Amino acid sequence: MQSSNNVEEIKNPLKDTSQKRVKHFKLDLFRVIEIKNLGK
Repeated sequence: MQSSNNVEEIKNPLKDTSQKRVKHFKLDLFRVIEIKNLGK
C-alpha cells in the first residue's frame, strides 16, 4: 500500500501538492468556522 502511494507521488507530484493544498484549505476553513461558533 505504502509503495504504490509513493509511486503515485513520484508519478504526479503536482496533483499531490494541489490535493494537500485543498486539504489544508479545508482544515483552515473548519478552524475558522469552529472559532466563529465558539465566539457565539
